Amino acid sequence: MKVNKYIIGRLLAPLKVGMRAEIRCDRCYIQTSPVMKILEQTPKHIRFETINSIYQVSYMPIAENAAVMPLLKLCA
Repeated sequence: MKVNKYIIGRLLAPLKVGMRAEIRCDRCYIQTSPVMKILEQTPKHIRFETINSIYQVSYMPIAENAAVMPLLKLCA
């Protein structure tokens, strides 16, 4: 039986079957084993299965007054 993992964070790239998921949490970075199947996707979370686990990533809210990354600021 696979382990269920519940995370509050953001995906750093779109999920692709066969590729690793990259997740940014509050103070950590997670790279999963390869994604086997996307189980559910809503505006508030995504559930997917990897070789080892089943993940549910609840999206971290972005503050309205969040600072713009310096690199993006330079491109404007």
